[in-house]
Amino acid sequence: MSKATPFDQPGYWSDRFEHEQTFEWLMPWSVLEPHMRALSLLPQDMDSTRILNLGCGNSTLPLDLHQAGYHHVTSVDFVGSVVQRMKEHCEKAIGWSSPKTEPEAVDELAASHLNKAVVASSSCPLQFLEMDCLDMSSLPANKFNLCLDKSTSDAIACGDDENSTKIRKLCEQVARVVQPGGIWCVISYSRFRQYEWNDGGVGHDLWKTERIESIQVEPPSIGDRSSTQLNPPTGSKPAKGQRSTTEHVVHVPEVFQYLYVNYRL
Repeated sequence: MSKATPFDQPGYWSDRFEHEQTFEWLMPWSVLEPHMRALSLLPQDMDSTRILNLGCGNSTLPLDLHQAGYHHVTSVDFVGSVVQRMKEHCEKAIGWSSPKTEPEAVDELAASHLNKAVVASSSCPLQFLEMDCLDMSSLPANKFNLCLDKSTSDAIACGDDENSTKIRKLCEQVARVVQPGGIWCVISYSRFRQYEWNDGGVGHDLWKTERIESIQVEPPSIGDRSSTQLNPPTGSKPAKGQRSTTEHVVHVPEVFQYLYVNYRL
């Protein structure tokens, strides 16, 4: 019997990041941004807005946010190697260099994502910190207006217990660094995550989940297990919700991901 993937463990991610340049969990910014704008979740004052990117991994979300006009983005992850790599990658992407170093060339991946634009600042607008999301005590209290969580809650929940001990701890930690009235947006595979607690325990009376938005996304492509199913006979067309193969048509169910909108009390 195969074991569950340990998504909550640093060792799993450290090994994975050694062989993976970049990967976008759940919906990309191009899909997420229109929904956040439609729900008025993106602050209008870009100069003063401070965003926390929770469990950043090797996602290009920091660059997306910078391109959207947000220049105070802090990304945290508990794998130091990926934090350092993404820090260097993003600094190259925006053409930033410290006063003591010469500007570095934009690498190929960064160049495809952003035009080089030198940012005149004493500190890089895209900050990266090695940090466990369950212990963010080294971050200042009430620093952020907005926290973005792209499936980090999902990963933490994989190693949680029946009392949601880790998720409740996460709620407490995020609440400490997000200003009252601030927003914690969670993008999740699950429709059944809980961030609002009113039982007197850890995480009690910190967050109000205002809404859970269901967002339909493109289903994943058929993998190797379906490689023997080829295209249908000439002239046949797959119906809605189906994908063609050379032998027959495969039904592809609709896929939804969920946007949780949590307000700091």
